[in-house]
Amino acid sequence: MIDALDSQTQALNLEEQPAKPKRGRPATGKALSNADRQRAYRERQKSQRNENAESHAVSYDEVVSIAQELGERCKKAEARVKELEKQLAQRNEIKEGEMPGVWIVEVKRRGTRSWKPCGDPESSLVEAKKSVNYMQFESGSGRGEEWRALRADGMIYWPLWSKTKAPK
Repeated sequence: MIDALDSQTQALNLEEQPAKPKRGRPATGKALSNADRQRAYRERQKSQRNENAESHAVSYDEVVSIAQELGERCKKAEARVKELEKQLAQRNEIKEGEMPGVWIVEVKRRGTRSWKPCGDPESSLVEAKKSVNYMQFESGSGRGEEWRALRADGMIYWPLWSKTKAPK
């Protein structure tokens, strides 16, 4: 109730205020129950399985022809592997005391973790051993450095091992 003597208070017009809109998506009245949604999902899944099964149907004759073609390819590949193994064996005829391949001399400085290649690649283990042993023990520059020779397939000659070892 408003005091008749109060001149500053104004009356509110409650009828003109618009109603606040509801939050969220408006209802359509077509909502499905959980059971209806699950039934529709199972039907969609069933139709997809049936479509996939029908689209990948292959006749027996096609399967046989594919298998024969793959068998021929395998025979050709095996023949090629045998031929390459023979060529590799001819290249890698090992002489006594020598391990074939190109050897790269590497150095690691004290306090570092990485090996760095230095110099030109050596064509035999004998030459690589000479370079590594000279740098490690005879040149005097080996203080605080480690030297080794590494082959492309991972074989390592390290004078601290005093022999050639395969990688672990």
